[in-house]
Amino acid sequence: MMKMILEHYTNRVGNKRFNLNFRDRLTVIMGDSATGKTLLWMKLASESAFRDDIVCFNYTAKVDILHEIKKRSNTLFVFDNADIILTPEIKRYIQDDESNQYILFGRDTDDLRLAAINIAELVVIGNEIKLNYFMMAEDKRI
Repeated sequence: MMKMILEHYTNRVGNKRFNLNFRDRLTVIMGDSATGKTLLWMKLASESAFRDDIVCFNYTAKVDILHEIKKRSNTLFVFDNADIILTPEIKRYIQDDESNQYILFGRDTDDLRLAAINIAELVVIGNEIKLNYFMMAEDKRI
């Protein structure tokens, strides 16, 4: 398996601090509106301007996303509004691609074979924003 590009991420936003641990090469971050998903995407997008190994897409992307993914390896791809911009074909490719890491913000998990290690939500605990992973079999959070 590939080395993950981003295993731990910290960044400050006002009086809150992102303190995130990623467990797998594919993470789907779900959650209601206004929980910090787009804010996290914006932080990662701003970092991508200085790092060749992070590429961020949202609904304004004017490129062939599948083509962009296929031509890269050892890259973290971050998708805001993944429900809108990812086609079933792109999702199938992401599912099988072990040469890149992916963070998808959205609610639609069709065409993805996910385990508890892949599904999380952003939660605020005190002054920290963390990833809360789901245990699918028992419907509990870990």
